[in-house]
Amino acid sequence: MKNHIAYRGIVAALLLVYSCEGVLDKDPYDSVPEEQVWANTGLSNLYLNNLYVQILPSFGASATSSMCDETVGENDDYVYGTLTAESVDDFSSDTYAKIRKINILLERIDNGGNEDAEGIRLIKGQALFLRAWVYWGLVNLYGGVPLVMNTQSLSVSGEPTPQILVKRSKTGVCIDSIVRDLDLAAAYLPNRWDDANYGRITRGAALALKGRVLLFWASPQFNVFDKQERWLRAYEANSSAIDTLLKDGYGLHPSFTELFNDCKEKTNEAIFVRVYDASIAGYEHGYDNGARPAPQSMNGSGTTNNPTWNLVSAFPMSNGYPTTDSINSGYRSISYWKSRDPRFYATVAYNASTWPLSGEQRYRIWTYYYGSGAGTLVSTEGSRHTNTGFYCKKYINPAILKANTGKVGTDWMEIRFTEVLLNFAECANETGNTAEAYSSVEQIRKRAWAGSPDIASCMGNISPGMSKEAMREAIMRERQVELAFENKRYWDLRRRNMFEKPLGENTPALNGTRRLMWEEKLGSTYTENQFKNMRDGFEENFNYATYFDRPRLDTTKLDPKQAISYPQPKYNFFAIPQTNLDKNPNLEQTSGWGGTFDPLAE
Repeated sequence: MKNHIAYRGIVAALLLVYSCEGVLDKDPYDSVPEEQVWANTGLSNLYLNNLYVQILPSFGASATSSMCDETVGENDDYVYGTLTAESVDDFSSDTYAKIRKINILLERIDNGGNEDAEGIRLIKGQALFLRAWVYWGLVNLYGGVPLVMNTQSLSVSGEPTPQILVKRSKTGVCIDSIVRDLDLAAAYLPNRWDDANYGRITRGAALALKGRVLLFWASPQFNVFDKQERWLRAYEANSSAIDTLLKDGYGLHPSFTELFNDCKEKTNEAIFVRVYDASIAGYEHGYDNGARPAPQSMNGSGTTNNPTWNLVSAFPMSNGYPTTDSINSGYRSISYWKSRDPRFYATVAYNASTWPLSGEQRYRIWTYYYGSGAGTLVSTEGSRHTNTGFYCKKYINPAILKANTGKVGTDWMEIRFTEVLLNFAECANETGNTAEAYSSVEQIRKRAWAGSPDIASCMGNISPGMSKEAMREAIMRERQVELAFENKRYWDLRRRNMFEKPLGENTPALNGTRRLMWEEKLGSTYTENQFKNMRDGFEENFNYATYFDRPRLDTTKLDPKQAISYPQPKYNFFAIPQTNLDKNPNLEQTSGWGGTFDPLAE
């Protein structure tokens, strides 16, 4: 919506405005009478656009990556299990203010005198989706929450009225309410918008979100007794979403690399998108500035979203076999970068790899250490170096000059077609349709391997005749690498209880493990100055072992305090902050946090 979001400054005055009587009986210059907002499709759209700006997810590549095993950062309270009841504060007046604004629109637009029935229908469809999105964010964090589906008012004295002190609804009731909003939104919304309205919600986005919500509802986080009716409901929802999306022209973009390394926008894969525009102040982001190596950023340190060794080793080999299969994969840790899944090269920048940033086609990444011993090693990058030995290439547009990395217009794809395929695959497998699950994973891998000589054998040890348990592991591994740095991994680990419990014999629990870094060391043949003078002239296939010692896997540096210790099931649903309990005595605290509210109740 690049042609629409620039009206944010105008729209801010439209939220709760009324005609005003003054000395000259004139309306304020910075507001519009409310009755005009609902009587005019253009003004109603401006009100709606402001909701988009407030509610759509921001650029989320680093949102939760350090809360799991993708990278490290400032979320130790999650990883080490030291959160307090006040730590997760999305249950706030700000969140419910957004819901109130949506409710105002839904209640008043039908009776505002606007005769543009189709315009009203489209506006309501988008608003219903946004309400479902906000509520899903709350339910995923807390379980059941107060469902406020109509506007509320304070008493004349300004005190809360009894009806405003709403109790928490059961989680199942909240899920059903979200699904109803999404079903109605899908019925109201178009299959596509024109280019001027790119970024607005479509019916496919509503159905895709419904599929995601019901997948979570069927997962162990919510579904502790593995009720098959929930998996079947999620299977049908995701199947319907795929059918509709394909009918509407969505699908897999031909190239994974182009999608994320060239940051291709407006593709048939992008379903739910937050649009950014570097040319409009306030509508750009600075992700590239922190994620790029410091010499290729405006003023970043290069320490955002550095991939851990855990993630690097999760990518399969070019023949599709996992690195843990030493017999069939051909994997050797000393040359870990050779013959890997093509997505590896589109996601991870490693020592001595070429990454054409800022137009420098031969720019090479150097992340090694040098020195006489383990205690005196120094990074060739100086103090502004990667924490893990790697950089994240995903969502980084190499064409952007380093002077512009603080203001980037790359769009954020919150939902893309591949995720819907993976959601469907997981549900298909859990309902006994393992062959269908295989077919979805095969589509994804063949797209990833497109043009590769190994495409015929890209499935490795994944087969349509696998057991449900083995396919479950394969699907979750596929999600880990395909959706890396897309704000999905943490939520997958949480909903699948994978912090606390092993998923299968090849997927141990994350708790008790540490996030790992890979430390490359320059050999003793050359000094650092000698090597720096010659290294950028190397060809791509230079003899690596001539210059570097066998790398060292550091097992404590990224988690120096302790191993990962994420309490499940306690952290599957967080506490309501005490400030909110004080405001509403009808709220129950979440069980596991000193309260009595059961977030698993239907």
